[in-house]
Amino acid sequence: MGRSKLSLASLADLDLGKVDVAFRATLQHILADLKNRPAEKKDRSITVKVVFSPEEITAGSLDTVCVSFEISAKVPGLRSRMYSMLAGKDGLTFDAESLDDAKQLTFEPPDKQVHRKKGDQ
Repeated sequence: MGRSKLSLASLADLDLGKVDVAFRATLQHILADLKNRPAEKKDRSITVKVVFSPEEITAGSLDTVCVSFEISAKVPGLRSRMYSMLAGKDGLTFDAESLDDAKQLTFEPPDKQVHRKKGDQ
């Protein structure tokens, strides 16, 4: 194939297109997040970082350069809603039928009741 000049267009020819494949996979990740969470209005982004490092210097002149590519995506973090939980001596507890008010009592069949000691919440 011969030598190719490095450019955005030539990245598809570099190392059997591995950089291009990585970019396309990252793009698919972004698109999947957009489709899964269309109500999330925060931006998504792809960063292509090109890192250059001098490799060989002959007689004070640069001969070769090592080049690597880092492709990363930034998507908004996932966050659940807020849940009300009781803070007790042994940790946090919640009632799956009363997620907004940990102190609200709900009907529990006798076989599912949790008996609390006085002072525990």
